[in-house]
Amino acid sequence: MSYQRTIPRYPLSDYIESFWILSGNELFQKQSLQDAKTDLIFTLGSRVTYATSDGGQYTSTKSLLKGPREDSTTCVIQPPFTIIGIRFMPLGFLGFCKIPPKDFAKTPCEADLVLGQGIKEVENRLYECKDFEEMVACLEAWLMSKLLQHPSVEKRTEYLCRRISRSCGTMPIAEVCDNSGGEYKKMQRVFRDTIGISPKAYARIARFEHIHNSIINDDNPDWMDIIVRYQLVDQSHLIKEFKHFTGFPPQEFFSKMDAFV
Repeated sequence: MSYQRTIPRYPLSDYIESFWILSGNELFQKQSLQDAKTDLIFTLGSRVTYATSDGGQYTSTKSLLKGPREDSTTCVIQPPFTIIGIRFMPLGFLGFCKIPPKDFAKTPCEADLVLGQGIKEVENRLYECKDFEEMVACLEAWLMSKLLQHPSVEKRTEYLCRRISRSCGTMPIAEVCDNSGGEYKKMQRVFRDTIGISPKAYARIARFEHIHNSIINDDNPDWMDIIVRYQLVDQSHLIKEFKHFTGFPPQEFFSKMDAFV
């Protein structure tokens, strides 16, 4: 299996976390953790299946939009395959489309239903590209043409979302909302209506994403350091978070991390 990832240039970097490509000649099957971000996935004819923890299943060979989710999913890709993705910041998708990610948060949907038939034209251009670098240039040109002059994101929402992310999800939500009861209730509603999850769930996901990223390249994680760094109460709190997101306690998840993406 081959995987590459690159960071977009400004101004797309304000909206997009990364471009990525995944290819292989063997069956791909991995579990995706809960996530607060949106992916636009160009399957290029590859057969992709997403199975949710509640027994739901979605299969398609068409390009997909996969929104924020509060449960884990299993991704299965039939070989041979090459898929290319755009990973948006939590509110980044709204810089290119007025349809909020919460509309496709529960189940992936075919991208052309949201972004129109222009998706097919992009796919055709991607087929003609010689390498990943050329594909990224193609996607950047297309995204720049779609970048909205006035993105449909309330500035306050964007600010709070960034504040939660920068604190690694450790800042109490009431404090993020300036300790205002009315502001907190409003943000509960705005987050649900825009991203599809609550501010508390978003912060919890953001914290675990940072924990996960911190141990990916660590041969021997210092769990006590992680407890302190990410403001967990104690070891039982750490275990609770790992079981919630992965189904396993920390050390067992660490030994099975290759099965997750």
